[in-house]
Amino acid sequence: TCEQVVAPADADAGREAERAAGQRLQAAGHSARATALIVHGAGETAVLVALSETVSEELRAGITAAVRLALRGRKGFSESPRILLIDPGDTGPCEPR
Repeated sequence: TCEQVVAPADADAGREAERAAGQRLQAAGHSARATALIVHGAGETAVLVALSETVSEELRAGITAAVRLALRGRKGFSESPRILLIDPGDTGPCEPR
C-alpha cells in the first residue's frame, strides 16, 4: 500500500525533526525532549512536534525554524511545511506556524 511505502520516509523525517528541535532546545539550555510525528491529510503534510516542557514564544519560533530548515528539500514536503508545536502549557487548539 501507499502507506507502507511512505511510512519509512515519514519515520526518517520525524527523527530529523526531533533532532533539529532537540538541538535547538539544548542550545537554549533546556533539557526538554521533543517528539515529532508526520501527519498527512487534505493534500497537505504537517509536522507535529510535542515538547516535554513549556518554552518561550521566542524558543518556539526558533524550534519551528530549525525543523523547517531540517526538512527543506525533502521529497513530499513543501518549502514551508505546516509545523505544529505542543507543550504542557498549551491550553487551546494548536496554531500552525
